[in-house]
Amino acid sequence: MLQWFRKQPTNSQASNNGGDLHIALTRKLIDFLSSQISAPKRATSIMSQIARFKELPPTYQEKELPGLYLKIEQYLVDEDQMQKFTKAQLRKTVKYRYEPLMELENFSIIFEGEKQQELLLSQLLLKNLILRANSVVENEHEATFAAITEWIFQLPDIDSLKTPFNLNEPIPTTPGQWINLLVKISQKLYYHLEDILGEAEAASLFEKSYREIAETYRPLETFYVVVQLMPDKLLDENKIGLLTGEQIRNVFLNKVSHLQKINDELSETNGELKDTQSELIIAQDTAMESVKLFHSVLNTVEEGIVTADAKGKIILVNEQILKIFGYEEEELAGKSIEVLMPEKYREQHRKGMERYFDTQESRAIGQRLILEGMRKDKSVFPLELQITETRISDRIFFTAAMHDISQSVKNETELKKLSDDLRRSEQKYRSLIDTVQDIIFTLSLDGNFISLNPAFDKTTEWRRDEWLGKPFTQIVHPDDSLNALKLFQLVLQNETPPPAELRIRQKSDQYITGEFNIVPQIQNGKMIGAMGIARIVAHPRQEEAGHKLDEKRYVKFLESSSDAILLYQDGKLVFANAPAAALLGAE
Repeated sequence: MLQWFRKQPTNSQASNNGGDLHIALTRKLIDFLSSQISAPKRATSIMSQIARFKELPPTYQEKELPGLYLKIEQYLVDEDQMQKFTKAQLRKTVKYRYEPLMELENFSIIFEGEKQQELLLSQLLLKNLILRANSVVENEHEATFAAITEWIFQLPDIDSLKTPFNLNEPIPTTPGQWINLLVKISQKLYYHLEDILGEAEAASLFEKSYREIAETYRPLETFYVVVQLMPDKLLDENKIGLLTGEQIRNVFLNKVSHLQKINDELSETNGELKDTQSELIIAQDTAMESVKLFHSVLNTVEEGIVTADAKGKIILVNEQILKIFGYEEEELAGKSIEVLMPEKYREQHRKGMERYFDTQESRAIGQRLILEGMRKDKSVFPLELQITETRISDRIFFTAAMHDISQSVKNETELKKLSDDLRRSEQKYRSLIDTVQDIIFTLSLDGNFISLNPAFDKTTEWRRDEWLGKPFTQIVHPDDSLNALKLFQLVLQNETPPPAELRIRQKSDQYITGEFNIVPQIQNGKMIGAMGIARIVAHPRQEEAGHKLDEKRYVKFLESSSDAILLYQDGKLVFANAPAAALLGAE
């Protein structure tokens, strides 16, 4: 048996091995996955699917488990706000914690390596298809379909079995060879069904099988292999539209490779075998239409796509690439990929390719990179790209998906400037607060101190950190605490109460009197707390000049605040800063 292929247990084997255990573990797995969703109230769609799943009978749960798992996995990895797992981490965790569930053939596929997953998905499609076909073919064809069924279900242990449709193919030894063989068998099976059942019935069998596999396994990166097995004449934009951009690129490259092989085989026949040549010409035309279809779909994706061979020669571009770089398609076909790079990157690119082919290691493949591209007019611009590798038989292709991020970089620069301006404004604001002689404070909606300026330390002899997070009423004289509470309640009602004198306790247990002005603190149209100023008034002989100087500082402070501040005296509005005026619609 091939080392890279681990044959799956059949569902009946799995059920016999631990039916009740599988049922219990399935429920535990779904409970575990749902517990990892950080905000269930926001994940209404996925939570409703979980609830529906739990109501299903156990036999239906086993069938639905792979599809639900992949949906939850996709949510946790890509959409959940916490994103606790990568895809690989989650699969490793599930495989370890719920190992007996790996006995379920339809579920364990998800946790296999990429190459084995491709073969198992291909086999699954053919199994589904042949079982459907066996239910409709007439008795005279039963023997043929029994042989095909045995061959498909015994994969890869087929040494003693005859290859279906008399295909003169050696037993594959690599994953790529297996896929190529299964593609041929799928195509032959379609035409055989078309001969005995008619075109409509043959197409219906393939469509139903494809749809059933797609409903469950479409989120898998390797699902594109199922599309490869579909007859070219049955492919349409609806089926291709189910694929991700990367899956479309992989199928496209495989179709191109398949077309090249047909062309090579057609050249070799050289008219010697007329029937074979005619068959190849039909296959060539069909494959060409399929290639054109995939190319047209690639032109609809938002990202720029460029594919090059192992030598760096461009073999595919979509319309977005042409728009981004300003070229016509014929100007890029066959050219070096380096034509899209500024000169300073080219030597680095060559060395990177040499290192990759020597070591099979790359720091770029699979990573999102921010680099620069060069347009036809030689202008250089920032771009984001991700490079993927595709191997088809013995050939290697590299595909880069690109986005022009010029506008994003411009916006980021403007945002940085705005942030710098805001930081300077905050520093100026903070400097003013730190130098003023009166106590400036902010309170939470619960009445706890959020911030205090240095004047608090000097005036009360307390350290600020001793009071941050504590109720402001605790520093007020017990006889004044009720008035302080009423003052704060007015603020919570979005009113600005008149100034009030309150006695505050110093660390020495002495009390000093302060005149308190407290106003609502508004942010984005919502009240977030209160802001206040306490001016000490226990020294009536303080020089009038000092009062006036402090008054100027207060006015300057209030005017520079980004919060809306209104001051009332004797029930009349005596001051409003610019944000408050804007809030009231006044100038």
